[in-house]
Amino acid sequence: MSNPIAPGVFPQTTTTPAPTTSTPSSTNPSTYLFLLLSVAVIPLLITFYLVSRRTRARAI
Repeated sequence: MSNPIAPGVFPQTTTTPAPTTSTPSSTNPSTYLFLLLSVAVIPLLITFYLVSRRTRARAI
């Protein structure tokens, strides 16, 4: 029973990668952009916070 299932799985795996990779970007572009923006903004906020703390410490 496992032998006939294996050949059926291979064509599915070869045909599915294209739609699965294209669907997330086409269906959820806003979430993808949100993740990119958050990944880019969080480090900037952290560095700005650290720099502001250092400047405050020097000023005091």
